[in-house]
Amino acid sequence: AAGGAGAFINVRTNASEIGVSNYGSGAIDVALDNSANAGPTLVHANSYFGGGSYGSYGSSFGGASLIGPQSVYGGVGALKARFTGDVQVSGSLFARNAMIEVTNGSLHFNDTVLIGDLNLPPTEGDAVSILALSFARRPDGTAPGLPLFNGVPTTGANAIFEARNGISFSSGLGFYDPDTPYVVFRTDGTLDLGSGVFSEYSGGDFLAQFTSYTPGATIHVENSMPLAPLSGGPTFTNLDHFKKLPGTTMIIGNAPVGGDIRPTGNVFIGNNGQLNIGNQNILFVAAGTITGVGNVLSTGFIGELDLVADDIGGFEIPVINDILTQLVDNRQRQDEDDDNDEYVDVDGEGDSGSDQLISQQSDNGQMCQ
Repeated sequence: AAGGAGAFINVRTNASEIGVSNYGSGAIDVALDNSANAGPTLVHANSYFGGGSYGSYGSSFGGASLIGPQSVYGGVGALKARFTGDVQVSGSLFARNAMIEVTNGSLHFNDTVLIGDLNLPPTEGDAVSILALSFARRPDGTAPGLPLFNGVPTTGANAIFEARNGISFSSGLGFYDPDTPYVVFRTDGTLDLGSGVFSEYSGGDFLAQFTSYTPGATIHVENSMPLAPLSGGPTFTNLDHFKKLPGTTMIIGNAPVGGDIRPTGNVFIGNNGQLNIGNQNILFVAAGTITGVGNVLSTGFIGELDLVADDIGGFEIPVINDILTQLVDNRQRQDEDDDNDEYVDVDGEGDSGSDQLISQQSDNGQMCQ
């Protein structure tokens, strides 16, 4: 593909081999639907660094955009891709944001994956869980970092990687976003983060969400991967996943996402013992049972969000614009250091009724309603 800034390419194809490269001067947005091909797909990505030393990332991905001491070539703007069978991405892939789905296979990246600072639309993220986090407080009174775009709260992720049978990154996953990057991993299989998830802005906030591909599946959370696979859904672990993150906050499971009703079923934690996540924050979200939260040790925030189904088995999804407005209000309240008792019960004693939004599990933390 070649084109200037603002160019958009929308392709529907049925191919076993596809090339994605930008030879133009602007960050071209690409939408690719190869779901008609039920077999495996090999994707050739041709992004690369030029000049300087490897390791500095940047946010303006055009044909030749400066990233610290070097340039990036062949990157794209927004990238949306959908496949059916197994997908293997060969070569480095740079995009300002990405939403890649494999409905009946696995997703594997052979080389560097770099995501920039352009968030997906607010509907492409877990708005309900992010709203819950905006009421949470760590034991020291500070709030967990929330996704931002140009300093403004958002519920849209920078990247969503979803594949029914598994996701893997041979060379890790990088982000270049001066705000708070937000990534979603959605799979029923295994997740291999390779060398880890990296952020150019080390020390900043980072939000990662781990959840199942199949609605209603069970999620297992352990310190390390069990020798025998656990049934019912994916297993996410402290050693293989949480400790490979560059930042502070994790969501395990998910609430209804946008107009797509796909909440997590059950979350079982620490069947094989305790897990110590250090100073990280963690929120467990499920429409079913959440058990074992006490097996998580942290000096940060630990909480759970129980979703309650209505009489017809569905979920009432708040309007995204209303959630965004509330997030902005909460951020302003946080900036003003206003501990409003209407939102925070500093004694840790909350009403256990159905209006409870999020419960704090840390002994020395707060319960937010």
